Amino acid sequence: MVTAKVETLNVIEVKYSGMRLDKLQLHSGEKIANITRIEKSKEIARIYLEENYDFSKAWSLQVDDMQIPVIIGGVVRTEAFDEAFYYDGTDLGATYDRNETLFKIWSPFATEVRLLLYKNWHDQTGEEIELLRGDKGVWHMTVKRDLAGFTYEYKLCVNGEWRLAVDPYARSVTINGEKGMIIALDKTNPSEWPVKHDSIEPADAIIYEVHIRDFSIDPRSGMRHKGKYLAFTEQGTKGPKRTTTG
Repeated sequence: MVTAKVETLNVIEVKYSGMRLDKLQLHSGEKIANITRIEKSKEIARIYLEENYDFSKAWSLQVDDMQIPVIIGGVVRTEAFDEAFYYDGTDLGATYDRNETLFKIWSPFATEVRLLLYKNWHDQTGEEIELLRGDKGVWHMTVKRDLAGFTYEYKLCVNGEWRLAVDPYARSVTINGEKGMIIALDKTNPSEWPVKHDSIEPADAIIYEVHIRDFSIDPRSGMRHKGKYLAFTEQGTKGPKRTTTG
């Protein structure tokens, strides 16, 4: 079996057996990459490129009549890759506005990315929109209409294979996290939701994490709505030894 993997930004490693590698080409469609040298050992060859590997295209090595697809390898663990593709922006995900929604996803290895939009969360087919590749491997597209309530996912082509992915930066998801959901966050707050706690300094805040069920499920909690959200609304309840529980 012959494999070709990108190991650094300008080196492709080929594992081969019993093949001549004297005449080979690295190409993507009609574009041919310049190879500066090839270092061979018993079953491994390292191919050095004149320029850094272009991750935006699908490449193949042609050896005689054989086409070997190039896939991503150890390059992902190199400092050079981190420097080339590290993205420090804060706008990944779906940024909603009534007039438009900006979609951004970081995927430097993808050669194509498409957005799948669904009007209803349970729809199996949706509108398909191609994203554009930008700097640092960030793909983007702006859809100019009100998408509040729509769900979405991405379809990406990586290593020559198409796969579906939920947006890791989605601000909301459907049941079991199967799809991302576009929401108007300002409509999710209760009408009396406080905007700002001016009286509490963040450094002085004491924050408790509590399990909804465990908070009130004990038979001695003195609460009527044991294990339910409503237990948090009960007042004047007492536990053992008249301990205040609500």
